[in-house]
Amino acid sequence: LSLPSIRIGGAARISTPGKMRALLWLLLMFVPSMTSSVACPPTLHPACRCEVELSDRISIYCSSVMAETALQQMEGLALERLQLANCSFESIETPFKLTSLKVLEIDNCGLTAFSDQSINSIAFSLEELHLANNMLTSVPLLRSLPNLVILNLNGNSINDLPEGSFDGLPKLRQLRVRSNKICSLSANSLGETKSSLELLDLGRNCLGGVPAAALRNSQRLTYLDLSSNKIAEIGNFNLMNLPRLRELTLNDNILNKIHPMAFMNVPELQFLYMRNNLISNLDGNRLQAFPKLEILDARNNMLSKLPSFKDQPNLKEIRLDGNLILKVETLAFTSNPRLQLISLQDNAISVVARNSFDSLDRLVVLLLSNNSIKSIDRGMLDGMKNLQQLNMRNNSITEIDKDSFAPLKLLTTIDLANNQLKSIGQGTFDVMNKLFWLDLSGNQLRTIKKGVFKKKVSNIVLNGNPLQCDADLDDFVTFLVVNRVRTFLPAQPEITCAGPATMEGERLSEIMMKKAAETKDEPAKTQGNQQFLNSILPALSIGGLGAGKGQAGGLGGLGDLSALANALPGLKGMLGGGGVAPPVPQRAANGQVAATPASPAATHAAAGVGNVNFAALSPTELETLIAALPPMSVNIPGYGELDVSKLPPSLVAHALRGGQIPGVPKEALDQVISKYVAMMRQMVSNGLQQQQREAQAHQQGSLQQPPTAIQTQPIAAAIPSPNVQTGQPAVASPVASAAPTLPLTPQSLEMLKLLPTGYNISRIPMEVMTAISRGEVPDLNLLPRDLQTHLMSNSNQMLTMFSKNAKGGSIDELLSKLPKWERPDLPTFSPYDINDIHNELVQEEEAATRQAQLRVYSAIALAAIGAISIFVVGLLCYCNRKNRSSSPLHHTLPSSATAGSTSFHGRSMSIQAV
Repeated sequence: LSLPSIRIGGAARISTPGKMRALLWLLLMFVPSMTSSVACPPTLHPACRCEVELSDRISIYCSSVMAETALQQMEGLALERLQLANCSFESIETPFKLTSLKVLEIDNCGLTAFSDQSINSIAFSLEELHLANNMLTSVPLLRSLPNLVILNLNGNSINDLPEGSFDGLPKLRQLRVRSNKICSLSANSLGETKSSLELLDLGRNCLGGVPAAALRNSQRLTYLDLSSNKIAEIGNFNLMNLPRLRELTLNDNILNKIHPMAFMNVPELQFLYMRNNLISNLDGNRLQAFPKLEILDARNNMLSKLPSFKDQPNLKEIRLDGNLILKVETLAFTSNPRLQLISLQDNAISVVARNSFDSLDRLVVLLLSNNSIKSIDRGMLDGMKNLQQLNMRNNSITEIDKDSFAPLKLLTTIDLANNQLKSIGQGTFDVMNKLFWLDLSGNQLRTIKKGVFKKKVSNIVLNGNPLQCDADLDDFVTFLVVNRVRTFLPAQPEITCAGPATMEGERLSEIMMKKAAETKDEPAKTQGNQQFLNSILPALSIGGLGAGKGQAGGLGGLGDLSALANALPGLKGMLGGGGVAPPVPQRAANGQVAATPASPAATHAAAGVGNVNFAALSPTELETLIAALPPMSVNIPGYGELDVSKLPPSLVAHALRGGQIPGVPKEALDQVISKYVAMMRQMVSNGLQQQQREAQAHQQGSLQQPPTAIQTQPIAAAIPSPNVQTGQPAVASPVASAAPTLPLTPQSLEMLKLLPTGYNISRIPMEVMTAISRGEVPDLNLLPRDLQTHLMSNSNQMLTMFSKNAKGGSIDELLSKLPKWERPDLPTFSPYDINDIHNELVQEEEAATRQAQLRVYSAIALAAIGAISIFVVGLLCYCNRKNRSSSPLHHTLPSSATAGSTSFHGRSMSIQAV
């Protein structure tokens, strides 16, 4: 729309932008200021605390104070909530002069009487009154609280709710009189509240029957709790005309009979709790009165037969634990396609018919523990394609095979503990790609054959089985090691072997550690040990840790090598020296000592590893030789420089004899050994030559100057070192590195075996590495999160290592330093709790209040905009009219128009005359 310019009186015309600014100013005049600030009072009783809650609500909580003193200090404050707890007064004489108070709580104060006279000043503002855990013997007279919504009288000694007790409370929505001494209700106890009451809690009283007359026609009643009374039966029409009832709780009564017409016009019931009663027959026809039922809880009754659940399409949970049910019939739950949980634990079920759970595509949890089931037959568990948790603990199952769980491809948890399992067929768990937890404890398993497990299972619990740790179990142990399966939990007994005699009492964790350390030539068998080499080699490489203390130079162990060459019987022969005495050096013509010819060892060094027979040395001799060697760096393809002297002598000796290191390809290991042996030969040969020169010097007397060979070529320069250029030191010197130094103690090596493949050891804090090298238990919570996760999957080896190597300390201290284990997030289904309904109703009420306020503000804003629009339109009309009235065209008409008018008038007259 194009708005014309406006002239008001004799003022200048207002342009269109000016009109828009004027409209904005007018709109701002109608926007109310919504900001406010509140604060706690500066002075308050020491036993009280003040909080400013959401929506700027001030709340004060006082404990063990005199009511009169506290109330006097709070007089005139703009409080919305006041709580007085653990006080000691029988009545309140001082009136509450808190005109804005909405919530008043007097809890556990020994109150015996309460009059509405003391709350006259807050009668119109009070919305919640809590008088729980006092000594009231009758319902207080509260006739002047027109806005009261919640009344809590729990935990008193009230013995009756007389007629008219709640008259004058037209907005009462919640009434709680739990844990009193009420044995009966008169027909008009609830009186005027029937039209507003939503929650009624009569639990833990002495009611002998359902108070039908008092409850009937409660049009808004949503939650009814009659638990822990003495109700023996529900008669015809006892629960009638309750059109909004959603939850009914009848737990802990002596209920043994429900009459055919007990429930009439209760169409909205969703939660029915009847546990801990004496019900022996639950007719499905009774349940048909609740087409919207979602949860049925009838645990710990006397049911001998599974009820019929026909015409219950919305049923989600069935809990019938602790009954006397003997059999689950075919298609027992076929009319309940939305079921998510079925719990039939602690019954006497011995037969589960085929297709009993057919068409339950949404079922997630099936609990059948503590029954008498002897087998899992084909078709028994069909129809539950999305089942995740299966508990069949404490039954009599003797075997399972590949058909037992074939339809259950999404299982994450299986509990078969405390059965009579003697065998598990091959391929039993092949279809389960998400299996996380398998409990096989407390059975009769003697072995687990090859092929039972092909896919990784993170946790397999095995304690309490008579395992025979023989060759038949070897493949299963390999599976545990390769897949890093956790078999040990902190709270369970140690898993030990029952046989054969040579293995009796052996711990499974120790067998798994030995299996991880075994040498295997076939690559397929070494994939589980691949992580060992990838963990240990970077840690020991020259670039990773540097030379150890006292090993920086290349001559540190040379004297020991010379002594060893003479001391070990097989060493000289292996290196070409045999038992021949060193040749006597000859003097040259110029008087200098002639260069000593290369020894047979130096000549033999070029022959390679094929001509060396390390078997000629005894194991002790070979390990002694290796331990005496100075630092030697060998280049490992794919890993860089490696200081071999840092490896355990037994591991090096094993490789020199032809053994295979787990995870190292044979070709790479042969290449490393060839380099290492050549360096050993050269070192020992140089040591023998040094002894010859020293012997000659001793025979010829002291030399005036060192021989040229010794002067110009240090012994270290004769030691070949891979990847070292001419003129550089042959033996690697310490390298400045950011990576921490880890002394290679046995505890350090065991810890390195647990590291993941190729892990960067520099990420491990120094505190952890120092504690490990000392044989102490480090605080593993300091480790990076990814390493903690990896160690959790190897918890059995980790716990075994720390418990064996830790210096002192209790098991509690050990567990406190380990990473925190978290169980997987699995679906859980907690019963509906009536005690949580208060917050739900308050939130609903607040939401409704906000919606109402929003509607009011919207209406005000629309009215303001409408008024402004009318004003603007009227102003525009006025201006246009004024412009037209002042225009010359309006006052002077053209002559042609006047003549035309006259001519027209003449013709009209002539026509009229004719």
